[in-house]
Amino acid sequence: MVSKRSADQARVIAVATAHFSDKGFAAARMDEIAAATATSKRKIYYIFGGKEGLYRAVLTEAYRGIRSAELRAGLEDLPPLPLPHLALGTPCLPDDDSK
Repeated sequence: MVSKRSADQARVIAVATAHFSDKGFAAARMDEIAAATATSKRKIYYIFGGKEGLYRAVLTEAYRGIRSAELRAGLEDLPPLPLPHLALGTPCLPDDDSK
């Protein structure tokens, strides 16, 4: 059974995810997140330690989802892409050293 605190955290993270993705970190407002979750800002600060802590929790949850999808797809054995390709969104082909 899920504890009330865990359910509260999950609800706040879900709402905060939408707010951060729609507005960005700077424009997302804790009072709006609190109102949308029917909880107090004080409780959110108590649970997450502040806006930065809530943002970290949102990113952690997002990465868990990504990692879970990677594992389900069997991608854990693929080598990582070089950073420039990730940043630019360009395809990355393995080097062909056989030439």
